[in-house]
Amino acid sequence: AERRIMWRETVLIRAVRSSDMEAVREVYRSSQVVMSRQEFIIHLLRLFKHPYLVILTVIIFLLLYCILQDVVWAAVWGVWVVVVLEGSRYWMFWRQIRRVFQPGPDLLNLMCYYSHSRRLFLVAEVDGEIVGTAAVRETDDPYTAKLMRMFVHPRFRRKNIASRLVEACHSEADHLGYKAVELLTHTTNHSAIKCYLKAGYTPLYVKNFARLYPHTFDTIHFIWKIK
Repeated sequence: AERRIMWRETVLIRAVRSSDMEAVREVYRSSQVVMSRQEFIIHLLRLFKHPYLVILTVIIFLLLYCILQDVVWAAVWGVWVVVVLEGSRYWMFWRQIRRVFQPGPDLLNLMCYYSHSRRLFLVAEVDGEIVGTAAVRETDDPYTAKLMRMFVHPRFRRKNIASRLVEACHSEADHLGYKAVELLTHTTNHSAIKCYLKAGYTPLYVKNFARLYPHTFDTIHFIWKIK
């Protein structure tokens, strides 16, 4: 019989089945579309608030005014040049980080990848519908696991499902002989950071993933030790 890892109210946390593949991919797609859109907007708004943009605009305007000797045309062409220039630079920066929101090799061959004896992939099920996922895999340290693929469908967020998935992963990691669980997320993923801190994770360090001034994308690394 299948072991039900956690069941509270209408939320069932269990191991993934081969019949869950399409539902798992739908949770992933829905979550990543929302997350990538939020990340895109966050960095775009940061650019608008950054002094760099104001200084660049003023410099380009003054240069064009010296050439054209017309305030209106200098302003019109100045805006156009800034939009093209910074739009191109922002797109180059976004190309560096958008791969974070693309599926990894484990999701392309889920059942095979997580058939390893020290790996597991869990799903959260509500009334028969897959609404969340989480996975644990080994690291270079035989006593430390890595928590990954933490996704909750946008329609089911703020229902404590992520916390239940994390709790279930901790329980299973302990069962597999791990002594600690590590993870990483990006620093702008505030809801995830709040969830991990609530679960008892300790931040270790922040590492830069991509940078193109004034844009930067950083990841924060956490660890949780099994008591």
